[in-house]
Amino acid sequence: MRNYQYDSDFFQNWTNQLDHNTPVSMLSIPGTHDSAAYHPESLIQIVLERQQWTIYEQLNAGIRFLDLR
Repeated sequence: MRNYQYDSDFFQNWTNQLDHNTPVSMLSIPGTHDSAAYHPESLIQIVLERQQWTIYEQLNAGIRFLDLR
């Protein structure tokens, strides 16, 4: 994992802390844009690269909405 510190137990399981009766409309769910834009293959992709973390690292950091294109 790269350059970030976090309590992995908390962030990996943050949804367990929610009241199960909480409506989805009341949640602010952390997500990433262009979640899978990780391994650039050309210079233009390097310039436009969106993520520094792999999908696995994003999920371990608590991300729960992935924008996969």
